[in-house]
Amino acid sequence: MVSSKINDSIHYVETRKIDPEDKGYASSVYEMTIHGETVEFVLGKQKYTYSGKNVLYFPIYLVNNNRTHAQIGVYEIENNHAIDVLDKDGDIDLDGFDEPLMFSFVTEEFIKRMNAAPEKSAESMPVDREEAFAEEEDDDHLHVAMKKSSPSCEQTIDLDVDTSLDNEMDVITLEKKTKGHNATSIFEIDSHHKTAALLKQETEEDAVELKKAYKKSSKNNWIENFMKNNNYDILEVESNGDCFFAVLREAFKQNGQITTVAKLRNILAEEVTDSVFQEHMKLYKGFQTEIDELDKELESMQSTNVLYKKRAKKNDNKQIRDEIINETQKLKEQYKQKSAEKKQAESLKNEYVGYMKDIKTIEDYREYIKTSQFWADTWAISTLERVLNVKIIIFSEKSYDEKSLDSVLNCGEINSELQETGAFNPDFYIMTTYSGNHYRLITYKAKRIFKFSEIPYGVKVLIINKCLEKNAGIYWLIQDFRNMKTKLGFNPDSGKPLEDDDDDDDDDENDKDLYDKSPKFMFHAKSENSAKPGKGSGESIVQSERNDYIDLAKNKEWRRKLDDMWSGVVMEIDGRKWASVEHYLQYAKFKKGFPDFAMMFSLDSNSEFATDAEIAAHAGSETGKHGKKILRPKHVKPDADYALGRYTEERKLALRAKFTQNEDMKQILLATKRAQLLHFTRREPPKLDILLMRIRQELYQKMP
Repeated sequence: MVSSKINDSIHYVETRKIDPEDKGYASSVYEMTIHGETVEFVLGKQKYTYSGKNVLYFPIYLVNNNRTHAQIGVYEIENNHAIDVLDKDGDIDLDGFDEPLMFSFVTEEFIKRMNAAPEKSAESMPVDREEAFAEEEDDDHLHVAMKKSSPSCEQTIDLDVDTSLDNEMDVITLEKKTKGHNATSIFEIDSHHKTAALLKQETEEDAVELKKAYKKSSKNNWIENFMKNNNYDILEVESNGDCFFAVLREAFKQNGQITTVAKLRNILAEEVTDSVFQEHMKLYKGFQTEIDELDKELESMQSTNVLYKKRAKKNDNKQIRDEIINETQKLKEQYKQKSAEKKQAESLKNEYVGYMKDIKTIEDYREYIKTSQFWADTWAISTLERVLNVKIIIFSEKSYDEKSLDSVLNCGEINSELQETGAFNPDFYIMTTYSGNHYRLITYKAKRIFKFSEIPYGVKVLIINKCLEKNAGIYWLIQDFRNMKTKLGFNPDSGKPLEDDDDDDDDDENDKDLYDKSPKFMFHAKSENSAKPGKGSGESIVQSERNDYIDLAKNKEWRRKLDDMWSGVVMEIDGRKWASVEHYLQYAKFKKGFPDFAMMFSLDSNSEFATDAEIAAHAGSETGKHGKKILRPKHVKPDADYALGRYTEERKLALRAKFTQNEDMKQILLATKRAQLLHFTRREPPKLDILLMRIRQELYQKMP
């Protein structure tokens, strides 16, 4: 082992193996002289193993012929000097370190052998384990001279494991890639900035203690109450279209990385492709066409109203005048309805694409992005995540206010370029709260920007439970989260989108005619109301499809209305009225053995659970209790055949009644078109609602 020069209680294991965390990591190439030989090397990710002892370190990997052969030592630095090793381009500056700690096997003979390796491609170069990695004697006369190369003409390298070699050592191939943006175009480094100390990595035990210490107060911000942890705070930023960019600016400032909203907007504008521009224009034109049609209808109604007034004045016949007045009242109601539709269409247009009236070309759109009129959308957020190599953890304040607690954490949209690479290794994480029209920065223990190790344990678990299961976003690409998921005893690939889009159900192949692969909509009794179709928790939609679901977006509570628990309907089945599908199903569960109790679920009864689906579900549950209150006598048991197949037929009957007897419900279901409809149940994977989609198909087949 090699002892630390900063803290002599730290001893580094001498291993040639590549740290699993560094596989796929992009790093610049550097040079140093060892034993008179010039060698190339790369650095692994910054390690926090000993951060509790005020030490961070970087593994050093020897490179030859575009291939990493072995780890040969480490660079170490004190925690509070971490920012000092970044140069103006954001690369690691070796001048910020003391001499590296080299492993004992790095002898003169070893270095000469490595440099003399034959030039073969990274895919085919063989490795002789016994020669290349034989144990060497200690060399008391090791001399190391360091210098930083011009990181290969602003090039970085991806470190990927070469699986073609059957080696007990991890051999890494190197592929060059071009940087998308020069760091100096984004950040200026504040040389006088004092870096905040790293937060100690939290454990499950720490999280439990923090929750125990939590105190509810009227002074708390909402994220404190949601996480039940008083260490969270919210930093306000400007309340305009710049708010998301300002969140990034304020977060990076704590690292001594200074940027501006204008710089971030300029970078985003450079990322606009023709396909991105065309998709936004298509959405804008779709909304504008609808608004123009509504304007024509409103103008026509105004003209008709003028005619009615003239006819009423000229006509002395009371009966005819009354008829005209009656028609005028109807026209006013229609006008009011169409005005509301126009207002909603304009609101949706602003939400989806903003103000694009004067935009004709892609250059116009780029200039528009540089202004405060452009509000960051999902494309902008996922693009900036890629460019800045940062993950934005978004918490929805609106979902919290709507008591849709399972939708508070936003899993995010996968950037197409990151998805193609198959890996995402953010340098930092930033937490933000989104109210529906305003972003603010979330801090934790006064920190604004986090390394993975610093993310609160409760947030990590929330991400793993939600975003690395069936409603995964980009998090399944992040190795740190996959590693943590494995440590918690879960399969790290369970959140990965399946290529054939099969959701592990046992549904009949014929059922696949009920839906398309995209989009996917998810619903439950407490679904979020504010998210647009395809943008809710666990949902996905291709950008070109968003226009197809504008009518659905107009129905504020459409997700909740699809759920069996929705009580805002009246259905008639078996000669009785029911407030929801759930009410009828509870009736059906007991109707054979205990008909009198079963009738209590009907609106025709005056029972306490005839109108409340949640109480009805408790009454029909295994315990028959709602809290401590007993709703069902102990001797009342469900019919034996209900769970043996009758449930499916009863639910189909209830769904058919709900969506044929209530026109508003019918239109909502039809507005989902051929989207996959997934029902969410907490602590379980979302499940395709085949019965609901069959009813949808029936409705379409009956349309003229």
